[in-house]
Amino acid sequence: MIKIETHVGTGTGAHAFLLSGNREEGEKNVGGIGKRKKSTMSKLWYNTWAKEWNEALPIGNGRIGGMVYADPLEDEIYLNEETLWSGFPCGAPYARSTEQLNEIREMIRNKEYDRSDPAILGLTGRQGSQMYLSLGRLLIRTDNFKNDGVEYRRELDLKEAVVRSYCSTYDANFAYPITYEREYFTSLADDVLAMRVKTNYDWFCATIALDMHLDYERMDTEGKSIFVEGRCPTDYRPDDPEHLLEIAPDKESVPFCAEIRVESDGRVYRIGKRLKVERASYVTLICSIATGFDGFDKQPISEGRPYRKLCKERMERALQYGFDDLRKRHVQAYKKQYDRMEICLDGADYEDIPTDERIRLAAEGREDNKLTQLLFDYGRYLLICSSQENGQPANLQGIWTKDVPAPWRCNYTVNINTQMNYWAAEQVDLPECHMPLMRMIKEISTRGNYYGLQGWSCGHNTDLWRFNSETGGSVCCGAWQMGGIWLARHIYEHYMFTRDEEFLKEYYGVLEGIYDFLSGWLIRDENGLLTTSPSTSPENAFLYRGIKASAAEGSAMDLSIIADYLDNMIELTKVLNRDASRYEKMRSELKPLRIGSDGRILEYGEEFEEAEPGHRHVSHLFGLHPACTIKEGDALYDAAKKTLEYRLAHGGGHTGWSNAWIANMYARLKDGEKANGHILTMFRKSIYPNMLDAHPPFQIDGNFGICAAICEMLVQSHGGKTVLLPAIPAAWKSGYVKGMKTREGKKISFRWEGNTVYDYRERE
Repeated sequence: MIKIETHVGTGTGAHAFLLSGNREEGEKNVGGIGKRKKSTMSKLWYNTWAKEWNEALPIGNGRIGGMVYADPLEDEIYLNEETLWSGFPCGAPYARSTEQLNEIREMIRNKEYDRSDPAILGLTGRQGSQMYLSLGRLLIRTDNFKNDGVEYRRELDLKEAVVRSYCSTYDANFAYPITYEREYFTSLADDVLAMRVKTNYDWFCATIALDMHLDYERMDTEGKSIFVEGRCPTDYRPDDPEHLLEIAPDKESVPFCAEIRVESDGRVYRIGKRLKVERASYVTLICSIATGFDGFDKQPISEGRPYRKLCKERMERALQYGFDDLRKRHVQAYKKQYDRMEICLDGADYEDIPTDERIRLAAEGREDNKLTQLLFDYGRYLLICSSQENGQPANLQGIWTKDVPAPWRCNYTVNINTQMNYWAAEQVDLPECHMPLMRMIKEISTRGNYYGLQGWSCGHNTDLWRFNSETGGSVCCGAWQMGGIWLARHIYEHYMFTRDEEFLKEYYGVLEGIYDFLSGWLIRDENGLLTTSPSTSPENAFLYRGIKASAAEGSAMDLSIIADYLDNMIELTKVLNRDASRYEKMRSELKPLRIGSDGRILEYGEEFEEAEPGHRHVSHLFGLHPACTIKEGDALYDAAKKTLEYRLAHGGGHTGWSNAWIANMYARLKDGEKANGHILTMFRKSIYPNMLDAHPPFQIDGNFGICAAICEMLVQSHGGKTVLLPAIPAAWKSGYVKGMKTREGKKISFRWEGNTVYDYRERE
């Protein structure tokens, strides 16, 4: 019989249980519970159409994304495709000057920070990643809409990945109200975006057009189609506002094309670059998009894919099915992923209240566990929609952006944001959605490093072309070499949750390349221990004798990432029956974290005055989360708690993703009340009406980070043991978890009621 120990987390409203051994055996011995009504809550819904982008609803299939307004008069869908980026393959890495690097290290060792930061800027220059781009807008104007006595509802069905709207309006010319029903989805089965409008009279008239954000070479209408073709800019140049995004004729860039096909029982004809529909009872739009991108290391035109052919083939394949069959095929493909796991947080049912109103009421303090549950399911939905196997990883805004230029280039920011996108992927049993990140890591590893060392590294940002240098222009952001090592912990995570040894063997060489880099990058401190220099704590700075600087020696962030990597490599190497001695030796010689005189973890290894005591990043607590090198019972554990409290007391956690990270940390600290408090903070100030995370502006990492935090509050499986309900708040009095994955490679299901955990299986 399995042994269950009781553990009470600080501030929790229920006991938690340490579960070890065989899960199936355990479930037979933890009792049962009476059958209860399952929640049907799975929709975001509103009683008005979107007036702006932060009210629109996202649809996506990993490759194509759309933001749906569902305006009955002037409808619009913002269109995205995952490989629409500026730039082209970057070529071979350029080795920095070893002599200059050593001079900078000497300045830092001598605390000449007034010289070292400028010298670092001189070393890194102003290079940066390329930019993710918006294709444009699909516009559908209803030409004969009467805006009188309108009844309206708009919803996103998370269980089917379909947006729907219903509108009823009065027109004196007709005996009955005119109704409009619209559906939108981006097919996981057939790789197109589809939309349909149905009315109860054959009188619907509309104008359909494309409003492009990208320069295009031609736009034609032929038959029932709008066709557009062009190519992306060859470069993003923030230092030259007049030529911000340019197309150089002597350079290649990603070519693209898109086709919008209209099917209707009404008359369809063209006027210029637009299509007109008259006297229809239904209109179906199919959107196919393709690009020439065929790999980060291939020229997108001369070595690219036959994008015109691909666009046409996808369209013709989709047209073989009617709209209802297209939707059915899409829903079946989607549910294979979405239906694998489920949570229920029991509580009052407010499903009859629009989602934006529920957010407002939750922000004012009303307890709404079902809204938290909806936010969790929304995170799973967004991951499925923005990251599919054989595609690109979810970027800073998933796949949804409207701005040119996009905030922060809408790139992959790998000092936390990209990683946060995937914190929940394995726990919610979406390993294939994690695989685009794995492939990106492998591709970055082939680019080596910019210091002429063995192995590979990555700085603060990367992009479609796997840029891996430091980001120029800012020491606090750019002068950092640990991004690749942090990314690589996801290889460890994927193996732990799946126990796929073939995957581990395939990626083991990528992991070894990090050791090769560290062997050349690490230096000895004055006590002979291994440390890093120059070393930053992204994206922070410190004060030393009135000088504000960002680079020091051996930041807690650097040392924690390296310690976590070495611990993981020791474990994985033994799984493959290989020699782990070199990892064990480096780990034993690595400089440990230090605790300051006030009991907090030192961010830079010595007691500098903080330039921003409430900084949004909490990088020096990496060992608490996402790693687990800071363990309960250690002195560092208590120091981490004090560090977090100090940062928050001075205004930390004020951005959406930062708030999500802190929720995860409080879950690791077994404090369910504070973890839940930061979920509620998201409702108060870090969420838009469409439930997307507000940095501000929109960043998707906060959505994924909160999803991960809810997982951590319900189940933790790091450190060699599985813990049920480790950080459950008093508000979560009962509920269930079904199909959540653990690092033992198993799925776990259970119910809880008050202080007791039960078998998930229901009794009749």
